[in-house]
Amino acid sequence: MTFHIDVAAPADPAPTFVAPRASVSGAPIAGQTNVTVDVPFNSPRAGKLIRVTPVSYRQMIEVESVEGERMHVRDLDGFDSYADGYLVGADLTIARIVNGVWTIVADTTVDVCAVRESYPVRGIDGEEYLPASATSVTFAWHPRHRPNAQEYIAVAAVGADGRVSGWSNVVAVTTGATLDAEAPSITTEDAIDFVREDVDSGLAVPTNCAATTADGGNSHTVTWTASAGAAGYIVHRSQYPDFIFVNYIEATDTISPQAGDCLIVRKEMTADIDKADWVSNRLWGFSAANGYSFYSGGAYAWGDQAPDLDWSFEVEDGVYFLRLTHTGTGTLEIDRASHAGSGADPFYPVLIEGRTYRQKLRVRSPDITTLTASMQSVADDVDLTLTSGWQTHEADFAVTSQDTSTATRFSGFRFDGPGVLDIAEWSIGDAAFPIPGATAITGAVLSKVDMMRGHHTIKTRPQSYDLGGLIGDPHRLPLLLQGARYAGHSRVWLQVEPHLSGAEIAGLMEYLCTPYDPATDTPAAKPHAHVRYQQGQTAPWADVFTKVYFEIGNEMWNGLSEFYTMPSVSGNTGATSAGCLGNWWKTQMRAHPDFDDDKFVWVVGGRSSSDQWNEELAGATDSQLPAHLTIADYNGGWDEGAKAAPDPTSDDDWLDILFNSALKERAEKTSALVARANARGWTAGTYEAGPGYVLDGLNGGAVTQQQKIDQSQMMKSVAAGTATFAAWLTNAANGFAEQNFFRAGSDAGALTWHSHSPDVEGGAVTPAYQWVADFWNRHIAGGRVVPLDPQRVATSGRAITIGEPEVLSWRVARDGTDYVVVANLSIADSASVLITAVSSGQATRHWMTGDDYQTHNQTLATKDDCQLQSEAVTVTGGKLTATIPPGFVEVFEMAP
Repeated sequence: MTFHIDVAAPADPAPTFVAPRASVSGAPIAGQTNVTVDVPFNSPRAGKLIRVTPVSYRQMIEVESVEGERMHVRDLDGFDSYADGYLVGADLTIARIVNGVWTIVADTTVDVCAVRESYPVRGIDGEEYLPASATSVTFAWHPRHRPNAQEYIAVAAVGADGRVSGWSNVVAVTTGATLDAEAPSITTEDAIDFVREDVDSGLAVPTNCAATTADGGNSHTVTWTASAGAAGYIVHRSQYPDFIFVNYIEATDTISPQAGDCLIVRKEMTADIDKADWVSNRLWGFSAANGYSFYSGGAYAWGDQAPDLDWSFEVEDGVYFLRLTHTGTGTLEIDRASHAGSGADPFYPVLIEGRTYRQKLRVRSPDITTLTASMQSVADDVDLTLTSGWQTHEADFAVTSQDTSTATRFSGFRFDGPGVLDIAEWSIGDAAFPIPGATAITGAVLSKVDMMRGHHTIKTRPQSYDLGGLIGDPHRLPLLLQGARYAGHSRVWLQVEPHLSGAEIAGLMEYLCTPYDPATDTPAAKPHAHVRYQQGQTAPWADVFTKVYFEIGNEMWNGLSEFYTMPSVSGNTGATSAGCLGNWWKTQMRAHPDFDDDKFVWVVGGRSSSDQWNEELAGATDSQLPAHLTIADYNGGWDEGAKAAPDPTSDDDWLDILFNSALKERAEKTSALVARANARGWTAGTYEAGPGYVLDGLNGGAVTQQQKIDQSQMMKSVAAGTATFAAWLTNAANGFAEQNFFRAGSDAGALTWHSHSPDVEGGAVTPAYQWVADFWNRHIAGGRVVPLDPQRVATSGRAITIGEPEVLSWRVARDGTDYVVVANLSIADSASVLITAVSSGQATRHWMTGDDYQTHNQTLATKDDCQLQSEAVTVTGGKLTATIPPGFVEVFEMAP
């Protein structure tokens, strides 16, 4: 197929928007379309590092109804995760929206927290029921259920209409001392929509419920007498004998609550909280239950689990730390699963032969003189000499031979008791990169972009942080800010959970904006600025960057997890509620005397699939600060409605990948968002973008491990790079000011998002990231992007049936240089292109290597197969000819 592209004849209409620079959700260049990536750092939430600040339970809950001072809510027990009364004593803020304004009604504490629910026994899903013929069932406890615990069992009948009867008599059982039985197979009927708290008075209650115990309490057989007319039965367990369904909170003060109020609950988790008062029996042995610890998901969650060890969280002179008190005389070892052999499942990182990895510890001790750091299978242990003052130690471990085993390996440290050890930081990372907890890939990523979006400080609810945890833990906000400063970024994009109190917001502004002079200032007068000073940053962070993009929460429209979703407040939609909460945040921020309006940009989190959400959110957002309206915009994957993993043998699936970048809906969606933003004097862009993926179990998708590998290689292929580059140019031409690549770095599996393949597979930069990060910022960003209109001259081969053009083209004018971009979206035919009205003389051709559009670089064998290349070409008579292979994109840089 042959096309004529007249550079002097742009498509109609011809936009004149400036291409933004690239940033990473984890970095953009000031003033243009930016490629952003998420921060690829370890964090305490990820379970890899020691916490030096306590976990703070934080949740925002909608009041569904009230009875006097009693506030009924939904799923207060966290899906059978928490014990009755677990929030008693927690700080409680009651907020509502009054005349469009987020209003704090009361700040009080929780006096009553009633959590009583029942759940199906193991082996029966929540919407399944036993057949009508069943009069018994045998089930086994999960191995991590609480041993030696009293449990209660009851049966209810299910009617054909889905309504349930009342409960049978309740029987008590005791779980075994050791729970290790396999779950027996249970035959159930298809799921139906029933509501277990509704009672069908016409349906008889099952009678004679009884339970027998077997296998030392591992399993039980429940029997009952059938109910006439029942379509089936549900068998539930509860750790409470009354089998009532309640979720409510009462405050210590009289607050006159209303339905629709928003409850913001805050409670710090410390060692003195008894486990039985917090964790449900079901969650007793799960890592989620152990998350309230000095490890996220670690073994030392509760004092009774670690003999001869007491622990507490402390803060002293602006330093947050964990204090371990070893009361015994033996050796105490603190370690974490941190890496694995290359033959293991791709979960933990694989350490690479020839590289050096570093443990960084900032510690002190009044009586322990030696601390021994270790990394299994890597090198000899390293002894560190401690003093009574704070010292930072770096223990390096060189990998001299590749671990090819299937074993999971541990890293950590040990010391002999008795004695006290204070820990202000512990991290593991690549010694080649100075930011703690990062890898060498991180350095390569950050060098290509100029703004990072700090994704590691959100999606933490309910195991979240208070202000001290946000600014005092070196692996949270300080890590992002230090990483951005190290990379030389002129801007930074902060994400903070929306649950902070007004006082905490004021403290955060002090940390970011207030100077600290040790000669005149004191920790008592400026405690949060002093924390920053103790971390080695004297000047305010707001002075380090030209702009601070500020975002609260993440995808607060996303109902996939209610923990992160913005509740509907006072009868308003979630979007309007989010806008009102954001306005309150801005008021609190701007009230601080050192806050500078010119430094901050407010990020408004839109929704790509709901123009109504965007309109309501934008409509509720005031103009206190400049704003940036964002959506996610992926190529392919579940975000674009796919229900199954793409098939690498299917031409249609490859066409979907390529043509997704040119869909008319993308241009329409982009234009609508830009118009809405511009009408308010805002900018618009993406908060996440790049190749998309289908995830197992999400939106009905069922993805096998091999399909994960297949789609990963497809979405990290030459074709996916072409599609991503074309999508970003389409968005830039329509006015996006920022475009954020999700996400930077790599992990052990790297089968979904990520800019690089795993270290163990060579760590190659994906084609998509090569085009939209390094190349974009060097050649496209800051230029005026004008779509061109390729005219088809002749055609042959496979017909394109999707209704989109086979070839897309743009002209980018930047600093006196014209770039002509040509993307061939066919998978069957090369495109012969005649480009006219260009400057004669020398030009530079940029292209991606690869045998064909399916070429990827995700394995050791293929890691060098996709590389951006450049060569000089000659332009004669204002004309240039080129042949673009199917699924490829090429850029022609014309000499000024």
